[in-house]
Amino acid sequence: MIAKTVGNSLVLDNSKVKLLILNENDDLEKIVKKSSADIVISVSSNDQTIEGVDIVNSPGEYEIKDVLFFVNSTQNDEQNDIVAVDISGIKIVYLSSRVKKINKVVKDLLGINHLLFIDLKNREDMKVSDLVNEIEPEFLIPLAVDKEKVANLAKELGLKMDEEVSKFTITSAALNSDDPVMTIVNLK
Repeated sequence: MIAKTVGNSLVLDNSKVKLLILNENDDLEKIVKKSSADIVISVSSNDQTIEGVDIVNSPGEYEIKDVLFFVNSTQNDEQNDIVAVDISGIKIVYLSSRVKKINKVVKDLLGINHLLFIDLKNREDMKVSDLVNEIEPEFLIPLAVDKEKVANLAKELGLKMDEEVSKFTITSAALNSDDPVMTIVNLK
C-alpha cells in the first residue's frame, strides 16, 4: 500500500482501490480529480456527490470495494474527525485536528493500529504525544504541518526524524513484529 498527501488530504492506494480521506480545508472536486480516488471519506459534513466515486460523510461502519472502515465524531456532532481503515490487512487511523481525546468505546473499536496519520494543523492547545501514546501505532505520520511542529513532536516522543518523503510504501509483511518500535514518517 502507498500513502501520500494531495493538498492537506491523505490518499491510500493498494493498487485495487484508492481511498481519499478528505481534509476539511480541501476542495472535494479538485482533490478527487488530482488523486483519482474511488472512495472518499470526508471529515466535514459535506453532502457533495461526484459520479463514479463513493463518498462517505456520515459516522458509521462501512465496507466498500473490500475496504472496511469506521468513521466517527469524537465531539458527538455530525462532523467526522476520526477514521479507522483496514486496507489489505493494514490497519490505519486518521485523526483530524479536532480530536482532543478518544473515549474508551472508540479506542476499543480502533483495535490494533499500524499507521497513525494525525493532522497537526491548529493543534496549539494540547499534547499530541498523549493521543499518539494512547493509540500506540507502529508508524506515526504527521500531516499538514510545518517542520518545527513535526520535529517538536518527534523530540517529545523520543523518536528520530528522518528525511521527508513524498510517499510512504508499506506491506503487511513489514508489520506485526513481536516488539514493534514506533517510527515517525516525515511525509511531505
